Amino acid sequence: MVPPKHINLLIIAENIPNMSKAWCRLMLHEFEPVGANNMLHNICRCLNIRAASEKDLLRNLLDHGVFIIDTYPPHEAWHPRMPPLPIENILQDVAELKPKRIMVTSIRSNQFIVSPLLKKGYQLIPVADSQRANSPRDWVFPSPSNRAYQRFKEAIMRHRALLEELLR
Repeated sequence: MVPPKHINLLIIAENIPNMSKAWCRLMLHEFEPVGANNMLHNICRCLNIRAASEKDLLRNLLDHGVFIIDTYPPHEAWHPRMPPLPIENILQDVAELKPKRIMVTSIRSNQFIVSPLLKKGYQLIPVADSQRANSPRDWVFPSPSNRAYQRFKEAIMRHRALLEELLR
């Protein structure tokens, strides 16, 4: 999957689907989406991006300048003892993509990337008021998976105006 030329919103996510349905590491150009993926569907639902098939959904997401990268190795399901990709790899991906804004999701697996991104000067979307954002938890949205969808949706709604502007 080739990223769009201009990335308005980069979502750094954690993917924990059934191994056979993984869509990990969208930086991989040979990626072909397979099976149902509630995380992708939930992200698109919150951003009002719709399509008939998963492939079209992903294409519409890209057309809006939204790109998703996963912090875990290709085709691996999340596991507490599985290390994420090295921070340097993720920072290199972000540098190549040059996003306007970044949304980090999934606190238990992705809070480690917040401080390095902020130190590099990237514009992260905070979950709460950025004036009060003191810890990585203040910068990481709930997981967009089914188990945390309602909390993810509520956090997204606080930034509705910014997201609508980014998705034009």
